[in-house]
Amino acid sequence: MNNRWVFVVMASKPKFKYNTNSMENAIKAVREKNMNVYRASLEFNVPRSSLQNLLDGKADINVRKFGPKPVLDQYEELLVKWIEVMSEKGFPIVSSDLLSSVEKIVKEMKLDTKFPNGKPGKKWLKLFMNRHPSIAKRTVEKVTKSRACVTKQQILNWFSNIESFLIDSNLRDILEDPSRIFNTDESGFMMCPKGEKVLSIRGQKNVYEVVGNNEKQQITVLVNVSADGIVAPTMVVFAGKRLPKGIAQTMPEDWAMAKSDKGWITGETFFEYVLNVFYPWLVEKNIKLPVILFLDGHVSHLTYHLSVFCESKGIHIIAFYPNATHIQQPLDVAMFGPLKQEWAKEVHKWRMQTQEPLNKMQFSPMLNTVIKTRLTEATIKSGFATCGLYPWNPQAIDYSKCLTTSCDPEPSNPDPDNIPLPTSVELNNNQLGHNYLEIIINKQTLQQFKEELNNDVWTGPTEAKDLFEVWRTSYLLSSGTTVEEDQCVMIDNLTPETFDYIPTLNKQILEPNVETIVESVDLSNTPSCSTAFPKDPTSEEKRRNKLAEKISPHTGGKGVPSPFKKNLLWPKTPEKRNKVNRRLRMPSVVTSKKFQEFEEKKLKEKQIQEQLKAERKRKREDKKNDCKAKRVTKKRGIAEDEDEDWQCAVCLCRYNSEVIRGIVRQWVECDGCKKQFHVECIPKEHKKDFDLDIDDEEEIEFVCHLCVPNDDELSGIEDFDDFSENSDDEA
Repeated sequence: MNNRWVFVVMASKPKFKYNTNSMENAIKAVREKNMNVYRASLEFNVPRSSLQNLLDGKADINVRKFGPKPVLDQYEELLVKWIEVMSEKGFPIVSSDLLSSVEKIVKEMKLDTKFPNGKPGKKWLKLFMNRHPSIAKRTVEKVTKSRACVTKQQILNWFSNIESFLIDSNLRDILEDPSRIFNTDESGFMMCPKGEKVLSIRGQKNVYEVVGNNEKQQITVLVNVSADGIVAPTMVVFAGKRLPKGIAQTMPEDWAMAKSDKGWITGETFFEYVLNVFYPWLVEKNIKLPVILFLDGHVSHLTYHLSVFCESKGIHIIAFYPNATHIQQPLDVAMFGPLKQEWAKEVHKWRMQTQEPLNKMQFSPMLNTVIKTRLTEATIKSGFATCGLYPWNPQAIDYSKCLTTSCDPEPSNPDPDNIPLPTSVELNNNQLGHNYLEIIINKQTLQQFKEELNNDVWTGPTEAKDLFEVWRTSYLLSSGTTVEEDQCVMIDNLTPETFDYIPTLNKQILEPNVETIVESVDLSNTPSCSTAFPKDPTSEEKRRNKLAEKISPHTGGKGVPSPFKKNLLWPKTPEKRNKVNRRLRMPSVVTSKKFQEFEEKKLKEKQIQEQLKAERKRKREDKKNDCKAKRVTKKRGIAEDEDEDWQCAVCLCRYNSEVIRGIVRQWVECDGCKKQFHVECIPKEHKKDFDLDIDDEEEIEFVCHLCVPNDDELSGIEDFDDFSENSDDEA
């Protein structure tokens, strides 16, 4: 008979499947002897064994968990709050940060743990997240520092300014018509995007996918949508000097295409889109003008000629608040993300079907399919509503994306009328300091100071006058009276004569008998100097106190153990540097008169700068030519005597005439006919044969083109010196 093994898998018993109130009622019924344990368990629907254990004191009704307590126990809530606050500050914690911080905290608190090497591992992290379901792993969205410094108030001000402009321009009715509100922006679509995770063998080191050689190539696509869910004509921008051959046949009927050197949107390409594509489409669709076109503040969107054209055609271009498109722009908030995810799936599907890489010929038809699939009417309308553009609602925006509440720098010169009064802590410190001062002054002198307190002129001993002024200032500060800066008399203001008298002063006034001090003052109740004059907290102490307040707000930071304050990260909130911005802020409404005046002023300033630059360049060239002319004149035997009136054999200009007019030119004399020439008047080809454009250290010999009519004859002259002598004889 074959032996057969039967494995029975026992299911775990359910734990705590009863209501606490029911258990308490059952315990009460048994103790009051109204029923026994068995009847009570049936009556109140609670486990009999659990009821018996509670009655015998073997279990606690308030303890609902088995096993040992967590290592940090009640302090884990501080870690949860720390993770939450760090995420709000824009510095989310990764798993390694949490594990390292817990390791340091456990070591400093000297807790007994079973962590290998004293550091918690993946199991502790998993159990920690199970104990705190509010903590989950998320994918971060990285933002720049300038985006992190955008505040809610700045965006609200933008909404207010735009609405004021529309009201002043009698355009407020556009915001009530979704077909007249547009948003356009461009984005790059990868030819080989990253796809989803694939299925493969567990433990396999490398999982590859064969793609084309253009894995990092992308094509810029400009998308334009309206608040009523309509997609306006799309434009594709290709890189290169000319469009790819045959690409026009692959483009959808209502799409546009353009080219630029690097494949990016430029001012010219965007202007051509608005002029030749967008405006004719508005006319064709009978969309009521004027309309509003929201876009970001990229330089390609903000050009003067675009502003003038759009103003004349009723297209009002409005730029979003700088660095806030991730909060305000519908295309960024709700459309480009899903669109690119669907694009990655479509490209992967293409590669699996054709086993060929995607090229530019298939790009536009595939993207058109993706846009029709993902950019639905509901998605577009939801994007505009989320960004508060339609319906017009500044409160619809998710302001939790604003990581900074305020980036405005503190005023360097506060209003003197709004200076806060001293706090109770400051008054207490002043009182303690004043008490110490009175301790070291003897009773007679102190009594005299009190009598002279209300007098404008000191009538006591001259040597005690300065000390009286110090005591009076201390008295006023300790009583909470405001003291002007020029009324304060400190040790630094004491005269040299007073310092010379200080040894005697110390003996007579500042050094009473020690026994007298002990008898008059109970030093046991007197706070120490460190308490009376607390030091300003260092930056590290401020950081720790701020951290404690944030992770334990209900206690104001009290009760947070020191290891937590010391080892938990607490970076500074991102803030803009307090720089002086000398550039004028560009108006948000691109089609407004203010923007056009801004551009005209900027264009005039640019022209003035170019003129000044050209003038500086001309002066440098003149100075350079002047120095060069002097060197050439000296080296090539050209006349240095201004009285010798040379005349150019070509242009017939005289040397003295040029000197009087301040004209500096290079001259040269022919060794054959002894005629003089301007170097610039000599034919270029003839000038190259004698290197007249090159500065030589030695003097060169020159024969003009009149002596040698054909430059080719120079090549047949074997002895240049003989040629020069023959020329002299003929002359």
